[in-house]
Formats: sequence, C-alpha cells, structure tokens
Amino acid sequence: MRYSSRSSRFFFTFMVLLSIPLLLSTLSCKKKVQVRDTLNINLESEPPTLDWSLAADTTSALVIDNLMDG
Repeated sequence: MRYSSRSSRFFFTFMVLLSIPLLLSTLSCKKKVQVRDTLNINLESEPPTLDWSLAADTTSALVIDNLMDG
C-alpha cells in the first residue's frame, strides 16, 4: 500500500509539531542548586566567652556579631 503525498506531509508535520514541545521541555530542565545557610569562619583560637557583658576580645566579638546577624 502506497501513501499519498498529502498523508505523508500530514504525518511529517504532525511528528515535527509533536517533537518540538518534547525537545523544549528537555532543554529547559536544569540541575537544581542547593543553597546552604552555613557560615564557616576560621578562628585562630576559641572564644573565651559568648556572654555579651563579658566579651572583651575580638574573637568573642566576631562570633557574637555573626550569631546575632540575621
């Protein structure tokens, strides 16, 4: 059985129109980036205290400042 030119053209057009959304949907997929809410700071020494009223050094002040920033 031989297909007519018109039915072949219709089938080709149908397949192209069907494949375009499929192609666009695969191109629009992106890898999701994970956001981390962690702050890592390298301190030279342990802070002596985290009490606001007793903090007199820069290490304690840096940690307290970053704890309360937000």
